[in-house]
Amino acid sequence: VVVEVALTLVLMVSAGLLANSFLRLQQVDPGFDTGPVALVQMPLPQGKYVDGRAQAAFYQSLLDGLRTRGEIERAAVVFPNPLEGANAAGAFNLEGRPAPTPAERPRANIASISTDYFRTMGIPLIAGRDFTAADRDPAPTPIIVNAEFARRYWPGENAIGRRLRFDDSVDEWLTVVGIAANSRNRGLAEEPQPLLYIPLHAFTLPFMSVVVRSPGGTAAVASAVRAEMRRLDPELPVERVQPLDDMVRASVAEPRFRTMLLSVFALTALALAAIGVYGLISYSVANRTREIGIRVALGARPAQVIGPIVREGMTLALAGVGLGLGGAYGAAKVLGSFLFGVEATDPLTFTAVAALL
Repeated sequence: VVVEVALTLVLMVSAGLLANSFLRLQQVDPGFDTGPVALVQMPLPQGKYVDGRAQAAFYQSLLDGLRTRGEIERAAVVFPNPLEGANAAGAFNLEGRPAPTPAERPRANIASISTDYFRTMGIPLIAGRDFTAADRDPAPTPIIVNAEFARRYWPGENAIGRRLRFDDSVDEWLTVVGIAANSRNRGLAEEPQPLLYIPLHAFTLPFMSVVVRSPGGTAAVASAVRAEMRRLDPELPVERVQPLDDMVRASVAEPRFRTMLLSVFALTALALAAIGVYGLISYSVANRTREIGIRVALGARPAQVIGPIVREGMTLALAGVGLGLGGAYGAAKVLGSFLFGVEATDPLTFTAVAALL
């Protein structure tokens, strides 16, 4: 029975930590408005759309068509998909700073977006401006950085107008024209990293996605996108249409599964421990029925009869709790890498579980 109680405490502390972590993860603001927004994935065959110019022209034509439809509020193109973590990244040099060695060059995640992306996603611009149609001209390429990028590489300075470049062999500097609020592009559990946005025409890939804001929901988005794609290229398939709300839920599917699984084990162990303690005490009382009857007949008060029995049960429980706390501490350390916003040795969880047992 003591071992049962000890194992139950280990499982319940572990489940409690994961549950607390999962609740905190669900409360994280992704940095964008999921609202009535859906993501549509449509890979372009590279044999037909052979270069970035052809790919950008297709995506721009698709956006132009979608924006004329009454059921579509806003639309934009993006790579990578929000929350899915498949970010491109690159090393760069900052203008006016000593050139670092190749190993010491700063790196940042890169996202390619079309105009209207920030308004479609509900990501506020903190300073500067958004990309515009005029940026498609072969002028110096504008970029937008997130707040974490500006804080890390130009602390205490105005990042607007600053320049950087990725390739030292190319004499083209990218100019910062705006600063966007941070968003969690690599999952809710990961803190925002420096992120640099490049306009669609300057960095196009054949597997970009369209994000569409529509009050009609996913069905309206799917219908509108398929209609426009039939107009532009009837042979292209729509690979996926998914609301951003579902993508947020999918991003926490793994911690949700871990929490539920361990909670089931913990509740099963709790039931077994309770049955074990009950069975043992019940057997003990059954063997002492004659003794208890004599004591009552001699004038023993109820508390004097019940007290020793309760103490026996509490002794077993306390021994199990004492033994289990050491095991729970070790298990919590192992679970540390799965926790978000919760210390592995969270005193509230340990105290609550011990008190429950």
